[in-house]
Amino acid sequence: MNPHSHSASPHDLSRNEILAEEVENFSAAQLDVTTRSLTDAGNGPAGEGYLILRDLIIPLSRSREILLGRDSNACNVVLADPRISKRHAIIYFSIDRFFVRDLGSVNGTFVNRVCLTDKPEALIVGDHLLLRPYRMLFVGPEHPRVAQRLRPAEEAPPASKRSGHFSGKLEILRITDLIQLLNSTGQNGLLTVRDAHRHVAEISFLNGEICRARYQHWQGESAVHAVLAHATRGEFEFVQGQPPRCDNPIAKPTLTLLLDGCRLLDEANA
Repeated sequence: MNPHSHSASPHDLSRNEILAEEVENFSAAQLDVTTRSLTDAGNGPAGEGYLILRDLIIPLSRSREILLGRDSNACNVVLADPRISKRHAIIYFSIDRFFVRDLGSVNGTFVNRVCLTDKPEALIVGDHLLLRPYRMLFVGPEHPRVAQRLRPAEEAPPASKRSGHFSGKLEILRITDLIQLLNSTGQNGLLTVRDAHRHVAEISFLNGEICRARYQHWQGESAVHAVLAHATRGEFEFVQGQPPRCDNPIAKPTLTLLLDGCRLLDEANA
């Protein structure tokens, strides 16, 4: 298979023409943040791949399939927009490459503006993967921001030896980056954020998952989304320890909250 052929039937081309303008409207500039919570990929560079989705970097696994869709019970990457099918597409590693295959989705899976059939398509670094309305960029570990975010994670000491307190500036460590770091390392504790206007957000973590959040007048999931949108500058402080009791804990996985937040930001900026 020619990995750049992306051949399409007349039906596929028709769908391409309909969506061509929409695809062009997506920004090619992506903000990169790393988490390894989805993957059991090995440490070597060969075969590693990542999908950059706005403020997220989604690691792909060489040893198991990654299922993308709305079904939170079945999918590794849950995309909550109603335009996404329950089981939309699958990504897997074979013969030194990552492949993507559409699973008969309603709105299609596109690679570089071409709608895929049910046949798998090899991904090459720099390919754009579109599952309406989510556009992702496929990159390798040499991508500058991926490498930057992987290095601290790999060099971090074991959890038992980490300090129970750290702080910093959001201009240096972005809020999405910070949340993914706490999620992927399974932290318990309270994250306090002060934005540029001195508004305070409190986000509680239990085993790496956000269980409680408040920010200005927002509570729960809405507070997390508001922090992602508004806390781009300011300061943060994280203190390890059991978080306060959560009477109405947030049920969604943290990665799903972040994906939803990215979608809302894209829609607000459209």
